Amino acid sequence: MIRALLKQLNENGVTIFLTTHYIEEADQLCQRIAIINQGKIVALDSPEKLKAKAEEQHLVEVSFSPSKDVEDQLKDLKYVSGVSRVGDKFRLYVENVSEAIPMLIDFCRENSLKIVSINTLKPSLEDAFVKITGLSPEVMTIEKEHAKKEESLG
Repeated sequence: MIRALLKQLNENGVTIFLTTHYIEEADQLCQRIAIINQGKIVALDSPEKLKAKAEEQHLVEVSFSPSKDVEDQLKDLKYVSGVSRVGDKFRLYVENVSEAIPMLIDFCRENSLKIVSINTLKPSLEDAFVKITGLSPEVMTIEKEHAKKEESLG
């Protein structure tokens, strides 16, 4: 309800300053975003232009059966520069998708895994934030969990 109200106010010409740790929320509600790192604005642009800055890295999202914790092994693969876990899926940050996918298939064969799903994703605003600030995806996950705990405590 609050998001709908903010959108309506903005559509009626009201400027709104929104401070949030929820990057998805900023992507949905904001026309311009300032990314602040260690108290300094390090980027200021539209969500789409910020995402375009992260397009050097590509994302491959994959889930396996049987479900195993292979995050450390995935991090060691040749074309993978980072890995994060989202639910039952792993997000692999790769420089070259066409090289990474065959390598991932070989990894599955070697580890007796079957691919349940595999998708290539365009960079998100969170990916742009990670690239701009230099924070690792793992740190972002910890920050999100911390923000959720603080929110639930009121």
